[in-house]
Amino acid sequence: MTSKIQMGAVNLVLWSATMMAATLTAAPALHAQAYQVIHHFASEVDGSQPNGLARDSAGNLYGTTFRGGPSDVGTVFKLEATTHVVTVLYNFTHNADGAMPTGPVSLDSVGNIYGTTLLGGVGGVGTVFKIDSSGAETILHAFSNLDADGAFPSDGLIWDPAGNLYGITNAGGIHGAGVVFRINTLGRERTLYRFSAIPDGSEPVAGLARDSAGNLYGTTLFGGAYNDGSVFKLARNGTETVLHSFSGSADGAWPEAEPILDSVGNLYGTTLVGGSFNKGTVFKIDSAGNFSIMHSFNGRDGDGPDLAWSWTQPAISTATLPKEAFSTLGWCSRLMPPAMRPCFTALGEETKLMAHVPMEGCY
Repeated sequence: MTSKIQMGAVNLVLWSATMMAATLTAAPALHAQAYQVIHHFASEVDGSQPNGLARDSAGNLYGTTFRGGPSDVGTVFKLEATTHVVTVLYNFTHNADGAMPTGPVSLDSVGNIYGTTLLGGVGGVGTVFKIDSSGAETILHAFSNLDADGAFPSDGLIWDPAGNLYGITNAGGIHGAGVVFRINTLGRERTLYRFSAIPDGSEPVAGLARDSAGNLYGTTLFGGAYNDGSVFKLARNGTETVLHSFSGSADGAWPEAEPILDSVGNLYGTTLVGGSFNKGTVFKIDSAGNFSIMHSFNGRDGDGPDLAWSWTQPAISTATLPKEAFSTLGWCSRLMPPAMRPCFTALGEETKLMAHVPMEGCY
């Protein structure tokens, strides 16, 4: 399940002002921002193919890389707020400790870091891990791919007010179509829902959103009534409701980014393809359950959106970013095994490797 391309010291970058202003604070239009590279990843030294970031109260950034490090299966790193020095907090080894972390990390109030790995663990199909402030790793859960459990967790975790973490796996469960799970900081894990493909959805690849009542919201890449993906709501009592099944036409298909909620209960998200030009969409589901398309991408303003949003991270149009940004942001899917792939796209006359996740082939 490794990339067909050996990437060595690739030019993956953390980029400042444009990205960090969008990530950390509500910001003006991206074209008004200055662009600055604040770190070049160097593969074996500190990782390659970085995932999303988390920020502590001092402004330090924390994240994971999908590949790189001494074993080439990922790292956990810290980037100092003022010096921009990167410290590798942990190198994964593809043994019981996990391999290939797949999403942003979550931080607690005392400096512990929580996240997931796509592979590794005693079952070989992924883990939930904790890294303490000294850099020591604890495996809170190793997935088993059995009926009661999931496999291949493919994004990060979210908190509830009680200190529980929630996430998804891309596979596993009774039907092999993925699960929603909850885990506490002591490692007590419970599967909340197992997908069955049709009509509820299959293969969730993006993380979850949570409302103040404790309901969870997410997307599945496939499944639903038309097998082109779904948007779902999971109530606290475990009842799942399909809010929308994508048809693969004007309404879009293959949602890959976690949805977001506004303060009045409207849900927003994106699809990788479909819409008026088959380049992806931005959609909205209002609090009454009404679905609408807010925007269809046409190629000139972007193609295949698959990035997460937040109300303090405005949606990023690929058309507004400098060329250097395309080595970490891209139009590639985050599909997990067996379809991992290195992905290319043309940018003017130049072809750039889309290194959001290494994969074999593109949509």
